[in-house]
Amino acid sequence: MLRMRRERRLQLVHLVIGRSASSDLVALYVFSIILISMTAFLNHTVEGNDHSSAIQSGDVVVDEKQIWTGNKEINGSLIVENDLILRDCELIISGEGIRIHENGSLVVEGSSISSPGGESRFFVESFGSLELDGSVVTNCLDMSNNIFGIYLLGGSFRSNDTLFEDSGIIQSRVEMVNIEKTVMAGIISMGGNMIIRESKIDGLGVSMLGGGGLEINDSQFQSELQFSESVSAIYSDGGGIVLN
Repeated sequence: MLRMRRERRLQLVHLVIGRSASSDLVALYVFSIILISMTAFLNHTVEGNDHSSAIQSGDVVVDEKQIWTGNKEINGSLIVENDLILRDCELIISGEGIRIHENGSLVVEGSSISSPGGESRFFVESFGSLELDGSVVTNCLDMSNNIFGIYLLGGSFRSNDTLFEDSGIIQSRVEMVNIEKTVMAGIISMGGNMIIRESKIDGLGVSMLGGGGLEINDSQFQSELQFSESVSAIYSDGGGIVLN
C-alpha cells in the first residue's frame, strides 16, 4: 500500500514536469510530497507500537512485535503470529477467542482479558508461548464443551500471580507447565511435566494422563466433582508425584 502511494506520487511529479511547470514550483511540490510522506511514515510507526484505547472490528492479526497498553476491544478474534505483550492493558474480546501460532508469543503483564459484559465467552488455543504474570482472565471457556478454557497444544506455558475467574480448565500437551501463585479451576495434562507452587486449584483438580511428572509445593486442591467416589483432586496415570 505504501509503495503504491509512493509510485502514484512520483507519477504526479513527472506529470507536472511534463507540463513545463517552473522549477521552483516543481521543487516546492516535491518537497511537499516528501514532507507528507515522512509525516505518514512517522504516524504509521507510532500507530504500530501504541495500541491504547482502540476498538477494532473483525479478527486482529499480530504479525509484528507489538506492545499493547490501556484499553483494547476486539470485535472478533485475536491471532498472534509474532510477539505480543499486554502491559497494564484491559483487553476485551467478543469473538471466538485467542489463537497463538507456533512462532508467536503472548505475554500478559498486569493486565486483564475478558469478554464484553460477561455475556459471551472465549477460549485460548496456543501452539506457541503463553505467559501470564499478575493478571486476571475472566470468562475463558469453550462453549462447545463447557469444560476447557485454554488448550496448550505446543510451545510453553507459565502462570504467576494470576486469577482465572469463571473460566474453564486447561488442557495441556506441552513438555513443561509452570504454575505459581495462581487460582484456576483445574488442569489436565496429556503428556509432559508440571510444577505447581503456592497455587489453588478449586474446580476439577489436576489429572496427569500422559505419564508425566507432577511436582506440588505448598498448594491447595479441591475437587468439586460429585458424581463418582473415585474422583480425586490429584490423579496421575503412571507418572510420579512429588508433594512438598
